[in-house]
Amino acid sequence: MEPAILVVESEGVLMHVLSLLKESLHLQLHSARDALQAITLVQRHTYETLVIDGGLAYIDGWALLRYLEDNVQQLSPIIVRPEPDAQIEFAREFAGRVECVPLSDLRQAVENRLSSGA
Repeated sequence: MEPAILVVESEGVLMHVLSLLKESLHLQLHSARDALQAITLVQRHTYETLVIDGGLAYIDGWALLRYLEDNVQQLSPIIVRPEPDAQIEFAREFAGRVECVPLSDLRQAVENRLSSGA
């Protein structure tokens, strides 16, 4: 079975990038437009990892990360394109439990996550 990845974003950019990699990485991709939809999907499905837009609107990425940390211990999300100051804050609050990467490094981060089984 192909590993499933949940992409959480409001704009569709990350989903587009990962859809280009879907075949070569043998992925199942699911998408959520906000943290609330992501939480619902995480409760219903098993994901290898989550790719989260660091600039989520409405219920932000922070709320989603806190929910995941309290309720879904095995997931280690990849946060994409946070502002530099936010990246420092993510690293402080979620040290070792999230990976912050720029969009240009998304493919490598996903490949690393899939190969490590984290």
